Amino acid sequence: MHYIRNVVIEQIVLDNLKEIIGYVSAYENEFVQLVMETDVRQRNKDLAKHKNGWWKSKQGQRNWIICFSVSMRII
Repeated sequence: MHYIRNVVIEQIVLDNLKEIIGYVSAYENEFVQLVMETDVRQRNKDLAKHKNGWWKSKQGQRNWIICFSVSMRII
């Protein structure tokens, strides 16, 4: 069996994380726009999926409020 040392995996993850952070820093506006568009698409899918009766439940209302609050913090 073959094993990869933890330090090797940690270095790979760290390098990838630095690359992602570099991209986000360089293209912050585009990244925020992409995240917001993805979030809106996902929420639209969720609402369409649950539109029959979802909003009528208290849990559905709480979930929507939480999602909306998180989205507003991103903006």
